Amino acid sequence: RGFLEVNLPKIKKSKKEGKAPTFSLGVLDAGLATAISDGLPGLSCRSDDTVREVLRGCRLHLPKFVSGLDRAASTQAQLGLGH
Repeated sequence: RGFLEVNLPKIKKSKKEGKAPTFSLGVLDAGLATAISDGLPGLSCRSDDTVREVLRGCRLHLPKFVSGLDRAASTQAQLGLGH
């Protein structure tokens, strides 16, 4: 909770109730997205095909943007996260 509150833009509390924030948090796991939305009222989370494709692209191109991270280390890290 603290990490999200510190690193996401502040949600402006408007006089009009029910107004959604101007951003959505993309989460891969639908259950986690629901838990985050329940824990942080007013935060919009989404877990759909668009989020999955963006994260897939991030995993694919991460070694190009992070110096010292080769494809083998990235594959090993992903395998470790899967267990």
